[in-house]
Amino acid sequence: MCVISTPDQAPLWGELAETLGRYLPEKRHIFMSSFSLSDSARFEGLLKGAGFTNVSVIRDVRGAEMGSFEEYWDSIEAGIGSIPQSYLLLSEADRHAVREEVQAKLSKFEIDGTLHLRVEMLIGSGCKDPESVRAPLPSSTQPTPFDPRFADLLACPRTRGPLEYDPATGEFISRQAALAFPIRDGLPIMLPDAARRLS
Repeated sequence: MCVISTPDQAPLWGELAETLGRYLPEKRHIFMSSFSLSDSARFEGLLKGAGFTNVSVIRDVRGAEMGSFEEYWDSIEAGIGSIPQSYLLLSEADRHAVREEVQAKLSKFEIDGTLHLRVEMLIGSGCKDPESVRAPLPSSTQPTPFDPRFADLLACPRTRGPLEYDPATGEFISRQAALAFPIRDGLPIMLPDAARRLS
């Protein structure tokens, strides 16, 4: 299993999370949750608590290269991921300010128009008894259903407009786009191709 280290060791996502946290302070804890397993002892404890033996956690630095800042920012503007979804909910002026700030911070990683970023990861491994893998999970470890409190982090990827959570169908509804986005294993699938068309 691979998780992201601290925001400063993963600037590709960390700079955006830190910047958005200042514009949306009530959601900062959600943005920072991406980095919540950066403590190797905690990560190792979670793996052992899940029944793994011979657990090992190592730090590794991976290189990430983007063609340009604009290429990187296109994915943010497209709302790919929970943090970019929150960015889309900002006013146009705030979105512009966030973009300028993140671009200034990432400029130190730019060489000839290409972003060269490093990402520190924690890689955890361990062994599990094959019989326990096939056994049904206890109800306390079943996938967590989607927490509707996170709904305000999401926007329609097509219109960038608001979404309504429908607990009866377990979907996010975009009235503007006439689409219903499914939630699978507690994760919203924010892809227009995966959405159900509303009549």
